[in-house]
Amino acid sequence: MPTTGSLLVEDGSFESLGLPDLLVRVWKWSFSGSVRIDHRKVLRILTFKDGDILGVSTDRTEDSIEEFIRRSGRLSPEQMAAALERKSLEEDTAIAFVRSGLLTAREADEIVRRRIVEILTSILAMGADGTYKVQPSKIEWEGPTFQTSTVLLDAILACTDRHWIADRLPMESVLQMVAEPGGALALAPEDAAPLLRLTDGENSVEDICRSSSRDNFFVCKFLYAMELLGALQRVQLLSEKKRGRRLIVRKEDGSAEALADQPTDVLDSLAARHAPRRRPRLAAPLVILLIIVAVAAAYWWRRSRLPAAPPKPNPPTFFAEAPPEGKPGPAASQTQQTQPAEVVDPAYAAIQAGDVDAAVAISRERLLKAGLNLYSIVLETDCLASSVQDAYRQASADPALFVVATMYRGRKCYNVCWGLYRTWMEAQTDSRNLPQYFRNQGGHKIVLLADLLVSD
Repeated sequence: MPTTGSLLVEDGSFESLGLPDLLVRVWKWSFSGSVRIDHRKVLRILTFKDGDILGVSTDRTEDSIEEFIRRSGRLSPEQMAAALERKSLEEDTAIAFVRSGLLTAREADEIVRRRIVEILTSILAMGADGTYKVQPSKIEWEGPTFQTSTVLLDAILACTDRHWIADRLPMESVLQMVAEPGGALALAPEDAAPLLRLTDGENSVEDICRSSSRDNFFVCKFLYAMELLGALQRVQLLSEKKRGRRLIVRKEDGSAEALADQPTDVLDSLAARHAPRRRPRLAAPLVILLIIVAVAAAYWWRRSRLPAAPPKPNPPTFFAEAPPEGKPGPAASQTQQTQPAEVVDPAYAAIQAGDVDAAVAISRERLLKAGLNLYSIVLETDCLASSVQDAYRQASADPALFVVATMYRGRKCYNVCWGLYRTWMEAQTDSRNLPQYFRNQGGHKIVLLADLLVSD
């Protein structure tokens, strides 16, 4: 692999190499280090690790992470002041808010990502006015990174400078989808698939804008971003003879038809006319519905004739240890299972006492006995013992709950998990039966037990 010096010009201006092209090179060549950007005495430093954005720093007060947290409206001024007062000089601000329990790890990452996108958008608005300096270095700090390609796509879509986009993607440009675009094509939003289908090497950007129901400015920004990331390539420009004489119009069935070699006034009238109203067609949906009903009826009829399968055992999970003689066990009744006072569980007792590490040790011993080829549902990641205690209270100290240690941004935290399952599908099915508090919270993930204990 070439050296970084041969891949990136260490000093330059955006007049010779724009920021989008610079970020694409950083992403494709897995660059590690920093890029210093100077514009009108404002310094911005982008830090990269293996091609992904690790963070951004600036000397503008309105671009600070504290200001973005304040703008999010999640915290009151009193909470902000208390968290900043407890923060040490060397500690990352986002980590300090997570450690204080005012923000979850997911919320902190969302705010950090939004900040990176807005700062990149402001740099794009600079145009060619600005200089940069590339400084390769080995990044030792561990923390969440953000894929440069997705952040760059969001920054371009958030751009409001129409002239900047028009200079980079003329309306007469003809684009074609690359046969093997790698992972760039997967970055496109789902609702942009109709736009990509029209990039067949024959339709110009103007044709695609006329055919699409989306805003023309959004279409141009999206096509430029896809070309920049390598999903599309520019094959030609329409000649002066053909320019303005081709138009894609919508047919009644929703398909697109290209009209060529028509008089200009005819094309103008077609462009000004509203799309024809689609008449409802019920025949095809009705036939599909009848087919589905017939297949379902055949399936249930076939299933009713098969011998009943033996009941499958419930997926393994943690249950409370046997209670002393004379006290009702957890299987006595459903009500007794869900009351924390009736559960005799050393892990929960340690959680109540605030000794989360002892609960982690008990859970780890049980997990090793159960086997590492099982799956579990990670409900949330907490860095405070009080947050773990609150999670147990929200689940009524259910014995299916356990806690495993993990590392988040160099700090010891805890994964609060639910149940053990033989297959990923069993865990996915049972996720609908989580306690109401965790179902409303969302953001769960299913993890193999062996991977879960690696971070312990």
